[in-house]
Amino acid sequence: MSEEARHARSGLPAGLEMLPLLARGAALLGLPLALTFALRARQDWNPTFASPTFHFYVVSALALLSLATALMAAWVSVAARDVRLSLLTVGFLGIGAIMAVHGLATPGFLVEHGYHGTTAASAYFAHLVGAWMLGLSALGLPPRASAWLRSRLWLLLALAVALFGAYAALALGAPDLFQRLPVAGQPGSDVFTWTMLAVDVALLTLAAGRAAISHVLSRAAMPAAIGAAALFLLASQVTLQVTQPWTLAWWLYHFYLVLGMGTVVRAVVSEYLGGKPLGQIFRELVYEDVLAQVRQGLDDSVLALAAAAEARDRYTYEHVTRVAELSVLIGQAMGLPRLRLRALAQGAMLHDVGKLYISDLVLQKPDKLTPEEFEQIKRHPALGYELLMRLKGFEREALVVRHHHEWFDGSGYPDGLRGEEIPLEARIVAVADMYDALTTDRPYRPAYSHEQAMAIIEKESGTHLDPACVEAFRRALGEGRVLAFPASARGKKRLTAS
Repeated sequence: MSEEARHARSGLPAGLEMLPLLARGAALLGLPLALTFALRARQDWNPTFASPTFHFYVVSALALLSLATALMAAWVSVAARDVRLSLLTVGFLGIGAIMAVHGLATPGFLVEHGYHGTTAASAYFAHLVGAWMLGLSALGLPPRASAWLRSRLWLLLALAVALFGAYAALALGAPDLFQRLPVAGQPGSDVFTWTMLAVDVALLTLAAGRAAISHVLSRAAMPAAIGAAALFLLASQVTLQVTQPWTLAWWLYHFYLVLGMGTVVRAVVSEYLGGKPLGQIFRELVYEDVLAQVRQGLDDSVLALAAAAEARDRYTYEHVTRVAELSVLIGQAMGLPRLRLRALAQGAMLHDVGKLYISDLVLQKPDKLTPEEFEQIKRHPALGYELLMRLKGFEREALVVRHHHEWFDGSGYPDGLRGEEIPLEARIVAVADMYDALTTDRPYRPAYSHEQAMAIIEKESGTHLDPACVEAFRRALGEGRVLAFPASARGKKRLTAS
């Protein structure tokens, strides 16, 4: 094996892409908590500031931010029939409505001191509803429940509005009931509030992690904003749990909530002013289709190289786009994690980038290539590899580019690797590449049918192709996935396999 091949196979762990984002997440959570516990530990830094009026206006600002986000998300979720986004909408709506009650029940502002239970309970319930809805939107509902709800989203939102309205009426109209709840020093409050905190920590950590992965895949602003909001909500609830009312540290939980909701609103406004439609902004939060996330998040360098390929040869551009989509489907069938799928898609998009260095006379020759011309073609994996290794951050993609013409039996090029010596992503792309090449018209032959192409691929399994990747391709098609291809590829405008 050549030194270049050894270096390429080493690659970078997929998790490294997450490290900068994890560091920012740790700072977003760690700095607020450090400030909270520093103030709590030093009483001389933590004076009491009892201002019902200021409390009302701070909480009202938070409620308005949450409700504004909920209204925008509701419009998009119903129009798009998106269940996950509807769950997020309920979360924002719940935080806004319950915190509005929390503000209206501020003792000494509009009401008297009999509303302490309402105020305290509303603070905890707002965090609870926000955490559960963010967590459910990250996990998703069971398929049957999601399918049933998809056609009844207006009912879900109407029910949420009714429930939160009933909560407000009960909390403000019957405050004595809330005085007996296990919060604010009532019997059982420690067990109740600490249990609630533990559950919310798990849900918000899940939501923040899912948002981080979505952001890395799609490079969209909204998943990052939701992840930040989840972390601020977590910091807020911890602060609420460990501080005394009206102290400076206690005030911080309100500001952490405002920061969280403000981050989301800022992202929406920034993206909208940048020319992105409101529907697209919110749908970026809940991509269930990994392929859609990958398409959204392709690196600018990948797109630039793909554009260069398109300017040179329209067939090459369409070919690598289809190969990328097929490769992601195979990778999903093999259970690759989402971050690895993104590297796979980018490697597939770039697998023929070395052909930029090959003469047009050879690339577009309508007749069979001479042995000398075929030797020129065989240089493109190594040429593409050298190009990518000069670009920072494409080490894993370089694996695909260099080794997508290695054969499972070791008779491929450029390094003669065999079996599992060939990086998995390159073995996947080899299957997708062969299928697309067979089912596309070429100057020297018409396209094969899907059935003919699959028969050839089955024949090559174990010699040219990895049998596990071939089986995963068959499973991916067997799941009924619909692949939409550019109309210029005659004979394969649309393929539905069953």
